[in-house]
Amino acid sequence: MRLPYVRSLLFGGVVLLAGCAPAASPDLSWEGTWAAAPDGHGGELRCVLVPLEGEKWQGKFTGYCSNQFAYEVQMEGRRDGAAILFKGEADLGEKDGGVYRWTGQIKGQEFLGEYNSTSGKTGKFEMKPARTKPASK
Repeated sequence: MRLPYVRSLLFGGVVLLAGCAPAASPDLSWEGTWAAAPDGHGGELRCVLVPLEGEKWQGKFTGYCSNQFAYEVQMEGRRDGAAILFKGEADLGEKDGGVYRWTGQIKGQEFLGEYNSTSGKTGKFEMKPARTKPASK
C-alpha cells in the first residue's frame, strides 16, 4: 500500500469523523491515557503522527510519569483491512527502562497499543483523535 493512500485515508477519516485538524495539516494528533503493569503508573498521553516516506511515520509521544516526558519514535505503519498497524522501537536509556518495543493500531477513531521494554516494563495506551482548541481572536 502506498503512503499517499494511507495518509489520505487516515487524515480524511480523522477530519471527517472527528473534525480535529485543519485541512492543510498533514499531522495526526491523538490524546488519551497510558497504563503500566504491574506497578500501576499511568496518566495522560498525547501523540502527533507525521507521515514520512514509504510506510514510515514519526510519532512524538508526550505525557507524564513522575516528570513530563517526550519521546520521538520512528515507526512503520501498514494497512490491514480497516486498520492501520504500527510498530516501533525506542531506546529511552537504562534509567527509563531501556529499549521499548511497541505495537499499535488505528481503527476508526481509536489508536490502541501495547509496549514492553528490555527491563521488563509493560503497558498499554488508548487514544482518540485530539480535540482542537478554538482559535483565539
